[in-house]
Amino acid sequence: MVELKIGELKALIREYNKTMQKEQKILPTQLKGKSKDEILKVISELGYTVDHDKRMMKRTKKGEKDKKKRPMSVKLPPPKTEEEKKTAKEERVKKKEEKDKKKQEEKDKLIKGGAALSKLAAKRKERKDKKKETKEMGTQTDDKKEEKKEMSDEDLLKHYGHYRVNKLNEILDSIEDKLSKGGGSKLSKIKKIIKHGGVKKLKKAQ
Repeated sequence: MVELKIGELKALIREYNKTMQKEQKILPTQLKGKSKDEILKVISELGYTVDHDKRMMKRTKKGEKDKKKRPMSVKLPPPKTEEEKKTAKEERVKKKEEKDKKKQEEKDKLIKGGAALSKLAAKRKERKDKKKETKEMGTQTDDKKEEKKEMSDEDLLKHYGHYRVNKLNEILDSIEDKLSKGGGSKLSKIKKIIKHGGVKKLKKAQ
């Protein structure tokens, strides 16, 4: 007598599970790591005995009323032919390839999405920098316009002549250290402030 192997005994239990409700099935985790004798014990506790020659398991108490409506016997399906094994293998390989392809597509989608976000962030930064540059250029233009507008000595004294010399010296030094040195009249100091881009530091007389 050739006894069934562990894999075949587990296959018998899988066939048994097909006929039972969910709560009555033997889960694969209940058989994981068990020896051949332990699996035979599980089958025995279900109320079955294994017929190795006929590749099946049979109920041990045929006359007893079974409330669980279990089958009287469970047979192993006939062994697969070489052609069936080959077809089954091809199907497994195909499913694996489809799964790997889908996984790669999802990965590529994530990478593409990340690249798109990076590109969008770069464009936003570029717009922000451009806006800042335009603003700075506008400020410089305003300064130049102000300088051009206040060209005559009379206008300069009219607008900024209310400043005391010591205050003009403070403004000059705030633009550049020791810029106030060298003396000069109030008018010359006002012109010096404007020349060095400090027109914004001067307030016109009301």
